[in-house]
Order: sequence, then C-alpha cells, then structure tokens
Amino acid sequence: MNDRQRWIMDRVGRVGVVCCRDVRVAFSVGTMAVWCDLVRLVAMGALKRYGRGPGTYYRLPGADHVENERQRWVMARVGCEGEVRSREVQATFSVGRSTAHRDLAGLVAMGKLVRRGAGRLAYYALPEAGR
Repeated sequence: MNDRQRWIMDRVGRVGVVCCRDVRVAFSVGTMAVWCDLVRLVAMGALKRYGRGPGTYYRLPGADHVENERQRWVMARVGCEGEVRSREVQATFSVGRSTAHRDLAGLVAMGKLVRRGAGRLAYYALPEAGR
C-alpha cells in the first residue's frame, strides 16, 4: 500500500467518505494517479464505490446500513466541499425543508456532523478534532 492509499484509508476511517478531489488536493497529483489508487483499493475490497463521474465517492464496505441515500450524499459533499447547507439537500433531492433537516439532524445526532450558524446562514461541517 502506498502513501496515498494509506492516506485514503485513514481519511475514510475518520470522515467516512472520500472523493477523488480530496486526494488530488492533499497530494497535488493528477486525477489518473488518484483514480488508479482508488480502483486498487476497490479491487482489494477495502473500499466500495458509489456513483459515477465527478460525483463518485468511496466508503468502507458495509458502512451503508446507518444512513440513507441523502445522508450518504451529504457526507460525500462535506468530505469534498467542507460544508453543506439544508437548501442544497432540498434542491438536489427535491425534498421539503423538514426532510432535509431531519437527515442533517440525524447526522448531527450520530456525531458525524456539527451545525454552525443559525437560520438561513446555518451550515453543516465535519466536527473538528479535539472539540
């Protein structure tokens, strides 16, 4: 296992999800090098692939039983972009405000996300280490 693959597995262990962009930014390498590492990890059975194209993300096998599809998307989005807002979930999945808030509140209750801000300015991000 090379350094990038070890970093990918560490990231998935901490965050729960990783996307190609995370690795490219962390290591300043091209998409093809990262894709090769991710494909090797999937082939070894260490990761499972979700989605196709730019929105593809990777998780540990068997980690899907805890969350629904929207929550998996939220974790992938937060892993790639650093934050997500309720209105993004609403727009992406064509769901109401209460459904989006229920999904986000579930992730907060599991300790996977923290809510920052209030009202329309509220967003959800990964908990900071040591807090």
